[in-house]
Amino acid sequence: MSSILVVCILLLGGNAEGNELKIASWNIEWLHQSNNSGVVPRKPADYKAIKKYVRILNADVIALQEVDGFEAAKRIFPPRQYNFYFSSRNFPQRVGFAVKKNIDVLSYEDFIYLNSGNKSLRHGGILKIKIHHQIVSLLNVHLKSGCFHQDLILSENKSCQTLNKQLLILKIWINGKIERNENFIILGDFNRTMSKQDVFWRILNLGLEPKSKLINHSTIKNSNCSDGLYTQFIDHIISSRTLSHNIDIHSFKELLYAKKDKQNFKLSDHCPISIEFIKK
Repeated sequence: MSSILVVCILLLGGNAEGNELKIASWNIEWLHQSNNSGVVPRKPADYKAIKKYVRILNADVIALQEVDGFEAAKRIFPPRQYNFYFSSRNFPQRVGFAVKKNIDVLSYEDFIYLNSGNKSLRHGGILKIKIHHQIVSLLNVHLKSGCFHQDLILSENKSCQTLNKQLLILKIWINGKIERNENFIILGDFNRTMSKQDVFWRILNLGLEPKSKLINHSTIKNSNCSDGLYTQFIDHIISSRTLSHNIDIHSFKELLYAKKDKQNFKLSDHCPISIEFIKK
């Protein structure tokens, strides 16, 4: 392999064999584009510390939540290596994607329906990519907080009522994808613990045949991001059954921050999670 080719691979972050692709989700807690600004004001050293975990994660596609657009993303992701796609909603807590330049991106669009007619709620974002002759839609979500495990149907909690509306919108989107036999992944901050018995998960799968049941990759292990305070994930990566042969079910990982970094820097109250997509 020539030295020029090696340099190109390193710059693009590509896998020399091209057999695996890492897809991740990361809520970076009010990541503002400017120093000492926003709800979580950060110093240059904090951005530098987060940037270190971007390198460690080394994902090809990262669904981002709570990032204040392109300029904020460029503070931690090298723009020579990544392209960026963000929600058009003018609010610091945006969803978006950082995508390595060697990934074939077909389209990006806002998924505004998650605001349920309430403009104060966050949009979703849909990134459509081509992976080794397969088209995959990735829906990035940051759902309503405040209803982590309560009853969605009977609760008088307004957050639960809002989350229930968002759930039904997701259900309609999922059903449409399954009817058209399309590949998809829904990932992001669901603000909901989601066991197999949870009503949220049961409704997502309601009416689906066994061959179409969804796969939640974040239920295979407990979270250690909060040092044991919260052991159940509220960030999830859910894939269509059509991708069952492409995603290694044992590849799900949570990237933990070093204790020293957590003490010294403002990182995030969420840790990145990821899966490996195997090209076949």
